Amino acid sequence: VGELIHEKKLFDSWNEEFNVPVFDEERVIDELENVKNIKKGGFIIDFHSGCFFPEEWFKLVVLLRCNNTDLFDRLKQRGYNDNKIKENIECEIMNITSDEVKDSYDASRILELNNEKTEDMSGNIEKIVNKFKSLL
Repeated sequence: VGELIHEKKLFDSWNEEFNVPVFDEERVIDELENVKNIKKGGFIIDFHSGCFFPEEWFKLVVLLRCNNTDLFDRLKQRGYNDNKIKENIECEIMNITSDEVKDSYDASRILELNNEKTEDMSGNIEKIVNKFKSLL
């Protein structure tokens, strides 16, 4: 979704402090609705915020968590500025994204996983597949 926002210029302004676009949720939804058969499923939507997406779009919502030390290192490696890193760390500490997801989607559709090391990926993929199968 982040790439889509940039490619289609689905933002109204630029936040200089965090070096990110201030995206327009309605324009993002409208653009995604134009994707053929999106409402029928078969898509993975990857984004840092999900509370504005229609709940009926998702059979499963996966929330990836990370300890703050590893998160700091990842964000620094990506070249994020200090303000953006601080905000992301604070959001993780205060469970902002987790709370948004839990407030926006039925608990039976949410799978929360730790995703700190590369080694976590294969186990997480297996958990995602198993959870998805259980929802069919």
